[in-house]
Amino acid sequence: MNRVLVLILLSWSSGLLAEALQPELERLSKVVQMKTVSHQDPSNMDAAPFHDFEAAVRDFYPRTFSELEVTMISEHSFLLKWQGSDQNLKPVLVDAHYDVVPVEPGTEDDWNFEPYSGAVENGYVLGRGTIDMKSPAMATFEAIEKLLIAGHQPTRTLYYSLGHDEEIGGRNGAAKIAEHLKEQGVTFEYMLGEGGIALDSHPLLPGRQVVMVNLAQKGFVTLTLSTTGEGGHSSSPTEDNSLVRLAEAVSKLHRQPFDPKLVSPVSDMLESIGNMRGGVMGFALKNQWLTSPFLIDQLSSDRLTRSMVITTTAVTMFNAGVKENVIPQRAEAKVNFRLLPGDTKETLIADVKAIIDDPEVTVEAASDWNVIPQVADMNALGYELIKESVAEILPDAAVIPGLLIATTDTKHYEDLAENVYHFQPMFIAMEDASGIHGTNERVRVDAYLESLRLAESTIRTITSQ
Repeated sequence: MNRVLVLILLSWSSGLLAEALQPELERLSKVVQMKTVSHQDPSNMDAAPFHDFEAAVRDFYPRTFSELEVTMISEHSFLLKWQGSDQNLKPVLVDAHYDVVPVEPGTEDDWNFEPYSGAVENGYVLGRGTIDMKSPAMATFEAIEKLLIAGHQPTRTLYYSLGHDEEIGGRNGAAKIAEHLKEQGVTFEYMLGEGGIALDSHPLLPGRQVVMVNLAQKGFVTLTLSTTGEGGHSSSPTEDNSLVRLAEAVSKLHRQPFDPKLVSPVSDMLESIGNMRGGVMGFALKNQWLTSPFLIDQLSSDRLTRSMVITTTAVTMFNAGVKENVIPQRAEAKVNFRLLPGDTKETLIADVKAIIDDPEVTVEAASDWNVIPQVADMNALGYELIKESVAEILPDAAVIPGLLIATTDTKHYEDLAENVYHFQPMFIAMEDASGIHGTNERVRVDAYLESLRLAESTIRTITSQ
């Protein structure tokens, strides 16, 4: 047999061996290739990849879809129920989503690989959604299937919800799942949702693995500011210009941020880190009664940490005018705020009106973003079980509470669960975290395989007590 043929056969057989050893990677790769993209305009949705995803997971996990109760919501979202043996225990909910954000038009050439390639190369799985959040979604499926094969019988009933439109608010996915659960009279002891991950390092705990369990996410409120004026032809300008009045109002909001403050769970995060560190830094983090002004100043001065100590203001949309030579009679702007725990929509509106200080500017809140998340109890059962499952796989990792500054589908379940913990069984390298919603999103192969172990430990632990 000539040498070329031998090399071809060796290459072919090694590929088969790699696939046989790591079928989980093959499954993740396939679903990353499915362009389950959520567009801001739902009418632009291509339903075919979502149907492909459903067909794929049903094929990948036959025991899961034959032994668990499966309900499809709004055609594309999943709700799975794994019945526990103890009917007296309230169930637990694990939530995820499988839709992804679009690749920003014009940035395709900035990617080092095809954005939806799903390729497994150089120790990485490549493509949009590998982190947010097809890896943890698939890891949960992998864990349930493996536990079923092993004969695991849950004591506590598990629900697994998997939404299809989280990236545009979850109105037809998680919101409809929550409505269905309410109709069935289902409530949860606690739930695990998107937002907390295991990292291989952390700036405040260098050289140590850190697992973030976020106890709350910031509140999401968009205010509409509107003004009216005389209008007319641009050749005869009026003093009462609605657009100028509105510009002055949003400029005030932009230039006058809210006062920073240190609240739970950020204060809990700092204290936890302080207990693990020595020296001056450890003392400062633990003794916030003395050092909180210093900590607030340090956190608020850094763009990366400012959002943890301030209710943020972002002017995002402006709408006024129909023609360049016509002064508009009406102008409107959207301003998005991310609220710290303890702030409410009512206090926000009052503060915004005080800053603007113009009764001619109307301030209104959108009616469908009224849920202000509560801070979960880090002394309750759910948090303790997360720590237990982490310790089984990552015994040297530090489990730290925190605050999620983004918004997830968990807002739809706030009144169904006593505690909402933002924790997903996902291990990633710190340098890859910037790929979330960004260019060159990818996950390390070894990190994903670690995530599978963490997911199995988590599902087994939370369903056993």
